[in-house]
Amino acid sequence: MNRFISVLLACLLLTGCKVDLYSGLDEKQGNEMLALLLVEGVDAEKIADKKGTVKLRVDKNQLSNAIEILSRNSYPRDKFATLSDVFPEGGLISTPTEESARYNYAVSQDLAATVSNIDGVLTARVHLVLPEQDGNKKAKSDANLAKASVFIKHSSNISLDAYIPQIKQMVANSVGGLKYENIAVILFPSVATFNPIAKTSTDVSLGIIQQFKDLGPWLIAAAVLLIIGLRFEKLSGTAKEIYERQQRNG
Repeated sequence: MNRFISVLLACLLLTGCKVDLYSGLDEKQGNEMLALLLVEGVDAEKIADKKGTVKLRVDKNQLSNAIEILSRNSYPRDKFATLSDVFPEGGLISTPTEESARYNYAVSQDLAATVSNIDGVLTARVHLVLPEQDGNKKAKSDANLAKASVFIKHSSNISLDAYIPQIKQMVANSVGGLKYENIAVILFPSVATFNPIAKTSTDVSLGIIQQFKDLGPWLIAAAVLLIIGLRFEKLSGTAKEIYERQQRNG
């Protein structure tokens, strides 16, 4: 009986309530996010869904901590539009100006997606400023030259300065009429990326209190079962003593 009560009590205490953290993730990003959470000490799990994507689940009392960890590391990653997204099959015919704007946006998205694949890059944006051509005339003033800006937020423990020339060359080769010298690459290191959250003694105490609050109903149920088990054990012992006494007197 004691063994049964102990096992039941342990199961109740170890039982946690898991909630969905993020869903609709591709396999690669889901694995990266799961690995990061596990390294940071968050009890997380990855589950496949019917749409071919995955979702992450964590204990309810670790939800806010998990969101903070992923947010500091720019997860989930941005989803970039492709040419097929911007120009869907069977779409309505647009004006030349609209077509040009949509094409420039698609190229910007495609370049940003490529830059995001560089190791250490957390977030990337590419902004293109392309002049409108008036027939066969080419604008020669500086105000009408094609220009581009590349914004990169990267991991603070990885330097990307050596890659700036390659990034500028890639952008220049991808956009007609855009010169290398008219491309600006701006790097911003992320703060405390991939570092564990520094917790004060107060934070730890509050976390423990919150865990006990979440486990409150389970603890009450376990206590009731424990009391019932002890009462049953006491009654069994009393009945056994009475039986043995009757046997001796008989």
